[in-house]
Amino acid sequence: MDFHFYNQCAKCNKTSKLDILKWAIGSVTFNTGKEVVTECSGIVYFSLYCNRCNQCLAGMFEYGLDVGHPHPLNEYDQGSGNISDFINNFYEDFIFDVKPCKRNNLFSQAEVCYACGAFSAVIMLCRTIIDTDTKKMWDASMKDADMPGKLKPRLQALFPTDNDRSNNTKNYHITNILRFLGNEVTHEETLVTKEKAKQCLELTEQFINSSNENCTYNFFNP
Repeated sequence: MDFHFYNQCAKCNKTSKLDILKWAIGSVTFNTGKEVVTECSGIVYFSLYCNRCNQCLAGMFEYGLDVGHPHPLNEYDQGSGNISDFINNFYEDFIFDVKPCKRNNLFSQAEVCYACGAFSAVIMLCRTIIDTDTKKMWDASMKDADMPGKLKPRLQALFPTDNDRSNNTKNYHITNILRFLGNEVTHEETLVTKEKAKQCLELTEQFINSSNENCTYNFFNP
C-alpha cells in the first residue's frame, strides 16, 4: 500500500497531500573486536512527493531511540494509506536536504534517486538524458540530415573528435561513457556502486553545463 499524509510542503509552503516515496530506518555497523554488530541509528531517511507543486523532497529526521523503534508504516494507517496522525507529531523535525525536483526534470529525478540509494536508476536516467537531449540538439542544428535511431552514431555525428582539445571531443567521451554504462545496467545484472552513480551524475551535469555554455539553444529543461 502507498502511504501519504497532509501537511505543509517545504518547497511550495502550501498544505498538500504528501506521498511517501521512500522510508528507510538508518543503521550503524561497528566491530566489537569479536563480531560485527549492526544497530538502529535512530535516524529515518525519506523522500516525499507534493501533489500541489509536483516537486519531490528528500531528507531525514532523528526518531530518538529512547521512544523505541519506528514500526512499519501500515501500523499507523488511518485508512487508505493516510498516516497523518503519526507523521504530524514530529513533522517539524524533518530536515530536507536535496534540491526541489519537478518530475519532468530527469536530472533532478536522478539526484533524488541517488539520495535514496537507487543507484541503477541514476545511471539509467543519465543515459535517458543524453538520449533525449541529443535528439533536441540534432533537431536544432542538423535537422536537414536524417537522425540516426541509435545513440552511438548520433553522438559521433554531433560531437566529431578530430580535435582532441575541443569541447566536442570532451562531450563525445562523456556521453559515450554514459551510453555504455546505461546499456550495461539495462541489459545486464550489474551491481552499481554509490561511487559509480555519483560519477555518472557528475559527468551528466558537466555535459549539461558545457552544452548550454557553447550553444544558443536551451536543450535542457529547467
